[in-house]
Amino acid sequence: MRTSVHALDLFRLSLIAFIVLSLALTGIAIAVGVPYRLGGRGETENVASDAFARGTGISAPLVFLIVFAILLALTWLPGRWRAVPLLLAALAGGVGVVAGVAEIPLGSGPFAYDIGPLGILLWITSLLAAIGIVIFGISAAASSLGRGSGEYRGGMIFRRLFGSRRDEDAQPGSEEVAQFDTADEGDRLIIDQLRSLGADLSKPREVLHYLYVPTEAAAADAGQEARSQGYTTEVKPAAGPPGPNPWLVLATKDEVISVASARASREAFTAMAATHGGEYDGWEAAATP
Repeated sequence: MRTSVHALDLFRLSLIAFIVLSLALTGIAIAVGVPYRLGGRGETENVASDAFARGTGISAPLVFLIVFAILLALTWLPGRWRAVPLLLAALAGGVGVVAGVAEIPLGSGPFAYDIGPLGILLWITSLLAAIGIVIFGISAAASSLGRGSGEYRGGMIFRRLFGSRRDEDAQPGSEEVAQFDTADEGDRLIIDQLRSLGADLSKPREVLHYLYVPTEAAAADAGQEARSQGYTTEVKPAAGPPGPNPWLVLATKDEVISVASARASREAFTAMAATHGGEYDGWEAAATP
């Protein structure tokens, strides 16, 4: 269950548009003779030879477009790794916006040479595409870092924040029921799934929170903090292969589930994880009280 249009889709569309438009503008610049000015001073007769490494007065260097194409391909990496090419492309897109606009006061750009109305339109569109790379790249990176999924596990709905690191700690027999890109969206989808299973959300039900920390002492401290907030806690070594946070604090409370309560709990456990150098990995709620 995902929304039909995501920031990632708009990012890819913006990036592809920028590459195509830049190639077209490079052709126009070579035909008309529009040299670069930023970072040097190109000559009209050298526009073609400068296009690869230096670009033109109206288009990015071709090597820049190759890097963009590589970053575009890397956006199909799974999970949080996708954020790296997204942020790099957003940074490069910002550089492209600044560089494109900077050509104008330096005596080049789309208004210093007769590139025609179509050329000016293509240049403006490419600038908007570069701005889209920045905006949607940052937004998609944020979504990738907050990406998760929901699963049905033997009478429990498991709300995974980042795609659980420790599936072995949860109940066996999982079935994926939702995909989501933001924490709030995930909470809403999992609560909707509870409702579709016939859960009466006006009644309290058992809710479990999974907090992983690096040491036994940190687990004991986090457990004490959770108990002070009304939770019953169990502290134990995490199941599965050892990682940077090998201790699990399993916090349990009977409570009424809503989007607001899920957000409040998530924020509380995320803050607790930061305090103790660990990570919060989501919540489970019983499908029946």
